[in-house]
Amino acid sequence: MALGNGMVQRTGSHLWLTHLFMILGVLIIFFPIWLAFVASTVTQPEIVSPPMPILPGDQFIENYKAALFAGVNVPVAKMLFNSFVMAMGIAVGKIIISLLSAFAIVYFRFPGRQAFFWLIFITLMLPVEVRIVPTFEVVASFGLLNSYSGLILPLIASATATFLFRQFFMTIPDELAEAARVDGAKPMRFFIDIVLPMSRADLLQLSELLERKPRQLSGGQRQRVAMGRAIVREPSVFLFDEPLSNLDAKLRVQMRLEIRQLQRQLGITSLYVTHDQVEAMTMADRMIVMNNGYAEQIGTPLEVYQKPETLFAAQFIGSPAMNIFDAEVQHGNLMLNDLVLTDVSLPDGKVALGIRPEHLVPSASGPIKVSLNNAEPLGANTLLHGNINSSDEDITISMPGVHEITEIGRNKSFGLEKENIHLFSASSGKRL
Repeated sequence: MALGNGMVQRTGSHLWLTHLFMILGVLIIFFPIWLAFVASTVTQPEIVSPPMPILPGDQFIENYKAALFAGVNVPVAKMLFNSFVMAMGIAVGKIIISLLSAFAIVYFRFPGRQAFFWLIFITLMLPVEVRIVPTFEVVASFGLLNSYSGLILPLIASATATFLFRQFFMTIPDELAEAARVDGAKPMRFFIDIVLPMSRADLLQLSELLERKPRQLSGGQRQRVAMGRAIVREPSVFLFDEPLSNLDAKLRVQMRLEIRQLQRQLGITSLYVTHDQVEAMTMADRMIVMNNGYAEQIGTPLEVYQKPETLFAAQFIGSPAMNIFDAEVQHGNLMLNDLVLTDVSLPDGKVALGIRPEHLVPSASGPIKVSLNNAEPLGANTLLHGNINSSDEDITISMPGVHEITEIGRNKSFGLEKENIHLFSASSGKRL
């Protein structure tokens, strides 16, 4: 026996002896169950002839098939089905009857409602044996013997469930019921629109917020409460109008995930208005890029990102924004000032050239020479800012990883794949 940290710890033989008694107890309890299983796998003569076998026999499949589908009087499979129907009927019936009776006792204003509750509660003291004969007589008088109704109806009334539901209803703030009365809501409307949806509080993790005043809630908590108020109305469509605009960056990320998960759980179509392209990219199944009341492009976030239909859509989606340059097509070549970038199948003329910062890659033979003048280390990637050598046009490059500030002031060459070049009409802004 060892002492340590104020506790007594048994060691050596005491520990083995304790485990031995535990194992022996388990074997004693399990042994009758094992014998019953063995008996179900052998023939009847083998059971009654001593000594009884203690190992399974070879009649497992035959015995269980006969019990399930033939039986002595009624097949066991039919008994199991009857038990399932009876159990489901009683469970659903108990919930409905007890829920409505508890709601009536708590919220309906009628004389003697407390007396009715205690009469229901007193039935818990009645032994089951006292109810057997009266229950049989009632079922027989209604002609319900040998029926599912006769098995289910006498058992769906439950004083215990009524008591538990009553206790839950009494935890709901009185202000909710009072507000419903002021608005002219009838008791059943209050039950359907307020009480039942209260079970959805955990969906938004609002349980601990139900007793708080609005001034006691943080910005994120107020957003969750607002969503909860919308959910209880069970709408066909949600409309979110920039719900995260007044939150800090960390909370905005958290709420983006929560709103997305909520939408997937509820399966309700949601219209989400935002000027934040990160929110649009991460939360949308399909997006509409609007400009002065007109839909510039409709598609999935990746469709808009990979193939923007207009110059506006190209600059709106993507962080950092797409680099846009004034370029020209001359004799089948795409020219950026004096640089030949690639060959294109377009008529000669002015075009708008779009290149995403992340598509520019360092290359000693790259056609784009950049004089770097600033760097923004972001951890996972670094934004390099500079000017194209052949012009004074600004350009932004996004490079993975960390790049030292010592590169500032140097010239660096970059290349890009042809499929990552976006061309737009210089006049209309439409994709070419």
